Amino acid sequence: MDKDVLNINRGFITRDSEKIYSSLLSYIINNIRKIVFQKHPLGFKYFKLGKISNTEEFRLHFWIDTNENQDNELQIHDHSFNFESFVVYGILKNTKFKSKKDISSNGYIYNVKFRNEKSRLVL
Repeated sequence: MDKDVLNINRGFITRDSEKIYSSLLSYIINNIRKIVFQKHPLGFKYFKLGKISNTEEFRLHFWIDTNENQDNELQIHDHSFNFESFVVYGILKNTKFKSKKDISSNGYIYNVKFRNEKSRLVL
């Protein structure tokens, strides 16, 4: 495992924002040529920093100046896994919605099956 990713993980474990920030900065400096962001369907850019276990990895998400339209079908969504966030700059807002059955609604509710690093939506 990359030393900086290991230190980012230690920062999360100890809730040490200074360690997270300094290790993230070190990672970016040491890997600047390897960092290539991908477009997420919700309109932000992301980069996978590295795995910290068989089931956990660190990702860097950027919403700043993406100028990308998000996929309208994916605006309201849930995750099939738990995650923690560390906001480097700005704020993170989480809105919880309660579903209800309504004949006039135009949306769908999906169950997410996650396997082999891929998710599958089941209506």
